[in-house]
Amino acid sequence: MALALDFMALLAAEQAAQRKRSAPATAAGSASAASESQAAAAAAATTTTTTMTTTSASVEAHPALGESSLRELAGVARGSGASGPAGETLASAPMQKVVVHNEFLSAACEADLLRCVLSPVYEASGRWVRLRGRRLLQFGGTPMPGPRLLGREPLPPWLGAVVDRLVATGAFPEDKRPNHVLVNAYGPGEGILPHTDGPLYFPCTATLSLGSDAVMRFAPRVPSELVGTSSQSHLEAAKSFDAGLARRSLVVFSDEAYTSALHDVAAVGEHRVTAKCLNAASLGWAEGSLIPRAPLRVSLTMRHVPAVKGATSPKAL
Repeated sequence: MALALDFMALLAAEQAAQRKRSAPATAAGSASAASESQAAAAAAATTTTTTMTTTSASVEAHPALGESSLRELAGVARGSGASGPAGETLASAPMQKVVVHNEFLSAACEADLLRCVLSPVYEASGRWVRLRGRRLLQFGGTPMPGPRLLGREPLPPWLGAVVDRLVATGAFPEDKRPNHVLVNAYGPGEGILPHTDGPLYFPCTATLSLGSDAVMRFAPRVPSELVGTSSQSHLEAAKSFDAGLARRSLVVFSDEAYTSALHDVAAVGEHRVTAKCLNAASLGWAEGSLIPRAPLRVSLTMRHVPAVKGATSPKAL
């Protein structure tokens, strides 16, 4: 089983592994990926969380969404009202609460958002960070213990429009509107290891999937004394489940699914649909079928880091 980390420890582990792969080969460099992750996780537990370089939004130019996308995200163009499409709560999930909104965006709006994500502006500015299994953009600052945002910055307008839609949909209350966004870009066969999002955020995560279908697995956090025992297998079998994430869908998870579950996206070229995929029927995915991954999947993961006392709330520019 992969080492389970909270997100910031996972990030530190991935960055440590990436640095090690980039260095000249040595005898020490032959250590397994699992050993690298464990060593980095141990270091992350005793040292300050690794930060990522960002460019100040006040001086960095950002791409802009088209007018039709802005109108859609405001709930005007599609005639659905500001609340957007109704979400499907995975009521039979053994851990609550997971809600999936299919077709949260139109194909045209998806393409517009992908254009912003892949803008040459971010390539030139050095925002992209290469990690194991994906590339990463960070907006809003770096979450740190406190909690607080180091190098805190406003979200660019194109992300602010998405956040506005989230608040209008009811995914987040206005006073907990997302102020931190991670953009993950996954190539063929790439994914992310099981992890929790950790205590630095308000306990709610919203992830928008662009460019490709995928499956997100939720599994219970296993107490350390049960790891490697038959009880671990029984617990995982009883409480794990999958959420199908079609392209243009939004998944929002909170409550026990945030605090007590690990989640991951397998590093595979295609996902096999099992009986544990709780929204397969609404997606038209037959059990046993294979859901191929496109050459590029982009996810926008949006969360709220509590504001530093006395600081102003960092809303979009």
